[in-house]
Amino acid sequence: MPVVAALVSVGTAVVLIVMWHWVDGVHFGDDAKKAAAHLEVVKVASAIAVGGGGLFALYLSARRQRTTERELRHVELDAAERRVTELYTKAADQLGSDKAPVRLAGLYALERLADGAPQHRRTVIDLLCAYLRMPFEQPAQRPPAAGDDRLVVSEEHRKWTQEREVRLTAQRILANRLRRGGCDSGEATGKPNTPEHWLGPINLDLTSAVLIDFDLTGCTLHTAVFARATFLGNTSFSGTAFTGETRFDAAVFGGLTRFDRAAFCGRTVFSAATFEDHVVFHDSTFDGGAVFARAVFASAVGFENVAFAAAAAFDYAKFTGDARFAKAVFAGSARFNNTTWANGAVFDAASFEGSARFDAARFGGAAWFGSVRFGGDAWFIASTFASAEFTGATFERGARFDRSRFDGHTEFDRATFGNPATMQDVQLSPSSQRESQLPRRRWPTGWTVEQPLRSVEPDHRKQRLVPVPVVLD
Repeated sequence: MPVVAALVSVGTAVVLIVMWHWVDGVHFGDDAKKAAAHLEVVKVASAIAVGGGGLFALYLSARRQRTTERELRHVELDAAERRVTELYTKAADQLGSDKAPVRLAGLYALERLADGAPQHRRTVIDLLCAYLRMPFEQPAQRPPAAGDDRLVVSEEHRKWTQEREVRLTAQRILANRLRRGGCDSGEATGKPNTPEHWLGPINLDLTSAVLIDFDLTGCTLHTAVFARATFLGNTSFSGTAFTGETRFDAAVFGGLTRFDRAAFCGRTVFSAATFEDHVVFHDSTFDGGAVFARAVFASAVGFENVAFAAAAAFDYAKFTGDARFAKAVFAGSARFNNTTWANGAVFDAASFEGSARFDAARFGGAAWFGSVRFGGDAWFIASTFASAEFTGATFERGARFDRSRFDGHTEFDRATFGNPATMQDVQLSPSSQRESQLPRRRWPTGWTVEQPLRSVEPDHRKQRLVPVPVVLD
């Protein structure tokens, strides 16, 4: 500030001196006129000094105002932070209460805190996830019958029911705030239409959590970790967008599970996951690698119209119910090595752009590969087929069925091969032998069934595929 005052004084003096000398150089012809001119110069210089002083005063006032406002903002921010910290601490303490109503109050307090303070949403989400990761087990005994005086058991179930409601509330808070299309629409619009929607990359860590009727339909998640989680009741991720890595390895799904129309943008892992009921993935997309190795599907599963943009691995997976991959697209490599299908496996009209490996796979029911396109190598080495249908399939490169076994109906009608198929040491069961004369039975071009010797007992006759003999001219 002294520097500014000095600059104003120096500027005024300079103006006064310059104008004074200018007046001295002008010929007035009269001393009175010259004196009057000098007086005007002094007036102008004085006006400049007064104006500069006024501007300096305004500058000082504005600076003091900014300083005051800045201090007030700091005070307000400090007060708000203290208030948020107090609210957060109180809510966290409430979650640790042994009374369910107090825990519910803590959840709602956290919800209001995150709505009003977006910078704390990450912390609130982490706290909600931590609560859901806390142990939660079914009561050891069933609820007592009406009139039963086993108060200890009754109290156990009462506490379990209350804790269940607290957990459902925590789940609803997450779902309602992460859903893109509103709380009830379930539409994956990508645009928030409700003020409660929490924007930004949301990470969930629900490792080993116990989740009840979990529903994140139409939500957006970034990194999502559900490793070893237990899903009780029905589960829905319909239309959910997973923009980062997603992990469901060793998770257990107890009821109907929906992943239809879901978008998996990063690497997705379902290794060793167990689906105890029906599960659907139809119309979903996997942009990163998809790993279902050693997954167990105890009921029907649907992967119709699913797009795998990168490698897909189902090695050692077990399908107890029907498994449908009709019209699925595998842009990268597809591995089903040592996979077991107890019932039907439907791949009709699917497309394998990269290599397809079904080595040592076991098809206990009908295997349908009608009109499938294999753009890369297709290997079914040492596989077992109860029934196989490859009608109209296209093998653009190599196709290997070496050491495989065909127990029932087998059809390669209208199948085309870019390179000759290899079927060395293929085994045919006795039932297959009896059906081998059916007109609808077809083998790849260049292969035929070797007829057994008539001297061998029918039940001991073994047939195998052999190359068609070359006829020499």
